[in-house]
Amino acid sequence: MPLYKMSPESITEDHVLAMIQEAEDRETILWTVGRILREDGSMQHLLALKGDERKPFLRRIGLLLRSLAKRGELKPEDAPDSEVTAHQAVYTYIGSV
Repeated sequence: MPLYKMSPESITEDHVLAMIQEAEDRETILWTVGRILREDGSMQHLLALKGDERKPFLRRIGLLLRSLAKRGELKPEDAPDSEVTAHQAVYTYIGSV
């Protein structure tokens, strides 16, 4: 199910990780919140929403990417001391540890 059809709270790490793994089978990708939404086909639908309706999706996916990095599935590409918000961060997929 596309992410835009789900409530932000129901989107899980497993949803995001499955999408990343499927796309990585085709090519290596730098992962951002926007890339997740494009891969999923949700970007155009979310852009049609008002900012306050879109923000929970951006925040949730950003937090899930950060969580996957803490689990060792993704590697942050930003400098460790940079003040990048969760939805601006860039990651590479490294798989299960």
